[in-house]
Amino acid sequence: TPAMRSELAQQIPPAVLDMHAHWLPLRLAVYQREMAKSMQPKVGRNDPCPCGSGAKFKKCCGAAADLH
Repeated sequence: TPAMRSELAQQIPPAVLDMHAHWLPLRLAVYQREMAKSMQPKVGRNDPCPCGSGAKFKKCCGAAADLH
């Protein structure tokens, strides 16, 4: 009915605000983590590995799928 449609339409804005508030902490955490990653200097292939092994990055963590 038109009355039900109008009532449901009025419930949408507060529901959207509630959803935004619910997911905001997660979005901020992801954003901060990505910013922290991008702020780290890039390790060159021939630089010492940041894991502290003393080996070149390309022979240590640079050869692996991800850093340890």
